[in-house]
Amino acid sequence: MAVQAPRPGLQFSDGSPVQAKDAVASLKRWGDRVPVGETLLQFTKDVVATGRSPSRSGSTSPSVPCWRSWARPENPLFIHAGDRGADPDPTTQITEAIGSGPFMLVREEWVPGSKVVYKKNPDYKPRSDAPDGFAGAKLAKVDRVEWLVIPDANTAVQALIKGEVDIIEIPTDRPCCRS
Repeated sequence: MAVQAPRPGLQFSDGSPVQAKDAVASLKRWGDRVPVGETLLQFTKDVVATGRSPSRSGSTSPSVPCWRSWARPENPLFIHAGDRGADPDPTTQITEAIGSGPFMLVREEWVPGSKVVYKKNPDYKPRSDAPDGFAGAKLAKVDRVEWLVIPDANTAVQALIKGEVDIIEIPTDRPCCRS
């Protein structure tokens, strides 16, 4: 199966172009680290870059569960720059946060386990189709995002109720106490 080539002009936040080899290396790393990826890759002979687009041999076309597994929010398939970290041992931590999306990590303001700050990527070029959930164009409509980590679910819900935060990623599945 041939996978669509990166759109023209797509580049990582450091200015380097996104290439098929980056997608191949990232897919293999993801398949080694995430159980559903490992299962999917068992049914694939190989994943190779042919020209600008990656292709895989084995299964003739991806199924809906295959596409969903690539985009699942718990362990998504992120494309990393292949020459800078996606190729080595999958247990080796990637130390550079270089992406191709609408936001860039502000490493100087990152506080592990507490806060992550992103700023708008001025060089990002979104897809031409309309935004649609996890699909379509990704439009950055704010200049900065601060992601605060609140490990206790009830504290996070209370912060949302009081207007101290704007959104929580995964609300608790238990009802919280309200006064």
